[in-house]
Amino acid sequence: MSASLKKRQHPPAEDFTVGWICALPVEYAAAAHLLDDEFEGSKDNSTYTIGRIGEHNVVIACFPAGQIGTNVAAVVATQMKLKFPSVQIGLMVGVGGGVPSADFDIRLGDVVVSKPFSTHGGVVQYDFGKTQAKGQFKRTGSLNKPPAILLNAITTLQSNRYRGRCNLSTHLSAFDRLPDFSHENEPDILFEPSYNHVGGNTCENCDRRRSVKRHPRRSKELVVHHGTIASGNQIMRDGLTRDRLSSDLGGVVCFEMEAAGLMDILPSIVIRGICDYADSHKNKRWQPLAAAAATAYAKELLLVIPAAAITMRCSLGEKFMVEQEKQQVYKALLESLSFKRKDARLMNISPAHRKTCLWLFEQTEFNDWHNRSNTIEHHGFLWIKGKPGSGKSTIMKTAYDRARKKQRHETIVAYFFNARAPDLLEKSSLGMYRSLAHQLLTALPYLEHSFTESFLVKERHGEVDEWTVQELQGFLIQVVEGLGKHALTIFIDALDEGQEDDVRQMVAFLEELGQISIDNDTSLSICISSRHYPHISIKKGLSLTVESQPGHDCDISAYVKSQLTGDEGSPTKELRDNLCRKASGVFLWVVLVIPILNKLYDQGQENAMNQRLDEIPERLDDLFAEILARDAENKDKSILLLQWTLFAKRPLSPTELYFAVKAGSGSLQEWSLEIPEGGTIQRYILNCSKGLTEVSRSEPSTVQFIHETVRDFLLQRNGLAKVQPDLSETIAGSSQDQLASCCFQYLSRMEDPAQPVLSNSRKRKRAGKSEDKRLRESKSTQFPFLEYAIIHMFSHADAAEGSGVSQKAFLRRFLQVQTKLLEKWIYFRNIFQRHRVRQYTAGAKLLYIVAEHNLSNLV
Repeated sequence: MSASLKKRQHPPAEDFTVGWICALPVEYAAAAHLLDDEFEGSKDNSTYTIGRIGEHNVVIACFPAGQIGTNVAAVVATQMKLKFPSVQIGLMVGVGGGVPSADFDIRLGDVVVSKPFSTHGGVVQYDFGKTQAKGQFKRTGSLNKPPAILLNAITTLQSNRYRGRCNLSTHLSAFDRLPDFSHENEPDILFEPSYNHVGGNTCENCDRRRSVKRHPRRSKELVVHHGTIASGNQIMRDGLTRDRLSSDLGGVVCFEMEAAGLMDILPSIVIRGICDYADSHKNKRWQPLAAAAATAYAKELLLVIPAAAITMRCSLGEKFMVEQEKQQVYKALLESLSFKRKDARLMNISPAHRKTCLWLFEQTEFNDWHNRSNTIEHHGFLWIKGKPGSGKSTIMKTAYDRARKKQRHETIVAYFFNARAPDLLEKSSLGMYRSLAHQLLTALPYLEHSFTESFLVKERHGEVDEWTVQELQGFLIQVVEGLGKHALTIFIDALDEGQEDDVRQMVAFLEELGQISIDNDTSLSICISSRHYPHISIKKGLSLTVESQPGHDCDISAYVKSQLTGDEGSPTKELRDNLCRKASGVFLWVVLVIPILNKLYDQGQENAMNQRLDEIPERLDDLFAEILARDAENKDKSILLLQWTLFAKRPLSPTELYFAVKAGSGSLQEWSLEIPEGGTIQRYILNCSKGLTEVSRSEPSTVQFIHETVRDFLLQRNGLAKVQPDLSETIAGSSQDQLASCCFQYLSRMEDPAQPVLSNSRKRKRAGKSEDKRLRESKSTQFPFLEYAIIHMFSHADAAEGSGVSQKAFLRRFLQVQTKLLEKWIYFRNIFQRHRVRQYTAGAKLLYIVAEHNLSNLV
């Protein structure tokens, strides 16, 4: 850009049609230097430089300092598309490692340009795939090829070069006055692939006798090569590996680390100046010249593309989509963000007891956060911490409900982590980001256009590619940057129920969101809750400790007064005071202890209530152990129910769990297959679990622990072994063995098939899918636990064997021909297998079945 040119006021974001992405500062500097105009105010939070080249309005972005790789490229491209929704084509411009070969006489300072060849679209991600048998690596997937408008421009440049109309040297001369872009006295040496660098920042100590002899070039004109560019997340530093991979890929011209993350997000061409040979002799001395050469080619490419061609690109057929089609894409994208039970944890939290949790709204810290006072000091962060079972989730739900009721002019979204969930999404940051994005798009319709434009490439024929954390983070950044005068409040509960590393990265991103809100003068408030451990530090934010608040103590006192049975008078008041004091701020402890004391009152033992309170342990773990130790006669059923709740392959419905426990209790004749009526099942589960489980409010209803502390006690702190000492050696193995046995017992109660498996299967083949469905539903209704028992029995046995509990006796039962157990299992398995091609024949062998399900321990 000429020093004499004055900066002009930049056009609106919708007028920018070309996105230019760089990975390194030297590439960024080169790109900005060749702008014909740089627009006033172009430094958008140091993220973008915007200007003009020829007729095109161009937005240039560079990776954050120290970050490289395909994922970073995807994030940068996504954010650019969100910020500049009219960007139609992309240029990935920078340096790369050349791959000299018999087909390509590549030298340092040359330019390589991605171009479709053979089965590749111009860029191939060489490290993406799967490892197969014997360690063999198979590449999978493919990347989009560059759009026709860019491929046509490449052809035009090649034609101009033959006709003597190439202006690359003119563009390169613009760098002459920049000393950092000089390459004087820098030799261009290509060493043999097998010869490694001997050390040092230069190749002065390398043996020149091991260099490859090449004819000197006659012309000093910039040479451009076209072909496949190999992209991956590792720096290529080995000549032999370079050549081997190039051969495997059908010949490549360059190795680099960013383009694969870009191609499916922004239709792009990749332009690389060669600064090394992708071997161990790498150094950075040729980077400035290589960056300048690539930038010169990129400018020349843009100058042969009419601006109108990009503007009309949609109408010419590429990326053409009528408004109705965009609506369908948006619907598919929105649905793909949702997932089952995304609100399950929030729905399962009981409403706060009347007039409790109100103290929160009188706290100075909460009001500073809520009123957005001194946000420069706390960046809109409020962190509520408390002991396990102190009532944090109830407090968070109360705050969320109140905000939705009283702040109707604002956008309120929430996510509650759920460690008890069967689906990993419910306890991961990816699930949180998906849920928040879904809520924001539903609440803010104006986001639809930019969201659809940014993620068009994720949708193919109604199917949407898996979402990534980076994509959704980019979207949330765009939302916060574009809030304007609108206010956004986010509640996130139970951070401690996610994986620690995942949560730490998530908190760091939320801090970044807070800083972005401050920088853009937008209104963002984030309230999060967790236990005290693990401790995660944040630079700025307000905090509250639940059990330290007098108002929380008053809540416990109010709950005790309303729930503890007793006559009004001094003894009862003393009992209440002692109960509140011993609770130490843990609400769950109070909820569990009050029924114990009320039972004594109902039995006429009012005088024994204080003594019993003294005997009750203060720690939740010890209280759990005492509760489970009661009623020794039914302890085995209690342990079995807890084992099912801990180790089931998926959460069980109350009816499924009832029969699962019954199947493992006593002889086969001691329990009935008939389904009890009324509330029998709920009472049975409540009695067996001693009140430590509950039925979820979300659909479908399943049985879960009343609190995550129960699971922590049973597993992490060896509570199951404390209650059942003979499990201490291998809790997981013994439990899995017991569950497999329950499934086996239930299967054994099933009557033998009236018809042989094969003939029965033939009849079903002649019947339609509706008949299959009718039979499946009939069996599920008549025998609620049967489908689970059939599908997961061998999986539990495999897990038991893997934990050291032998399953040989279990397997022998199925190998005994006279029992016909395997035939019975196949019969019912075929009923519950919805895809007929996956059903078994009557002669299927047990070894084949367990091998097909990858049950290696049973094999």
